[in-house]
Amino acid sequence: MSKPHSHYKDYIDVRGDGRIVLYKRSDHQNPKWTVRLKVPTTSGFVVKSTKTTDDFEAKRFAEDLYFRLEGKARRGEPLNSPTFRKVFADWAKVPVADRVIRTAKYVDGNVRRVELWALQYFGDVTIDRVDETKLADYLDWRLSQPRRPAVVTLKNERTAIRQLLKFAKRKGYIAAVPEFEIKSGRTNARPDIPEHEWRKLTRFLPLYVDRARDKLRIPMISPGCTDLISPRIPR
Repeated sequence: MSKPHSHYKDYIDVRGDGRIVLYKRSDHQNPKWTVRLKVPTTSGFVVKSTKTTDDFEAKRFAEDLYFRLEGKARRGEPLNSPTFRKVFADWAKVPVADRVIRTAKYVDGNVRRVELWALQYFGDVTIDRVDETKLADYLDWRLSQPRRPAVVTLKNERTAIRQLLKFAKRKGYIAAVPEFEIKSGRTNARPDIPEHEWRKLTRFLPLYVDRARDKLRIPMISPGCTDLISPRIPR
């Protein structure tokens, strides 16, 4: 069983086995509870602020975090997930093999796309928190920029971000690459021809047919009729 230390203002061993310990530092004014976790089969401790001064909320936060980390440990996932910024820094050091398979311009372009926008948005978010919801929020943020990006630009960014996430999966930081959906741009249907223009066109077409040199290649128009009749060309 863990023993209190002199620099702790308050100290709670939640389960009595040292695995979930809550404490407040005595050298802080109005300190919030900090949790120190020891997950079996892993080395070291995980220390996080509960961001609350309430005893009950702090205990609930600590226990929830402990069980999440215990599940990660069983699955062989790292307990302290690196930030998006840290993963980006490692991913940006593109392996030589990638530069052989793909052009340097393509590889560097993808790194630059992530650096310009995704790194700015996700930055200090841990990579395991970059899920479908976060990616959808990122998309909304990009569309809110003063210079609204085109759909093709967003799709290029998605390709680059997915490459980074695939790298994170290979490193064991995430269990799977989340879906990143981008809806296609809205297509504008060609408007109908105004009635007055249609009448003008059908009045002109008979004259156009009469003047044609090769009438076999011109649709025949019945006089006074607006229906186009395709001729059957003899062979």
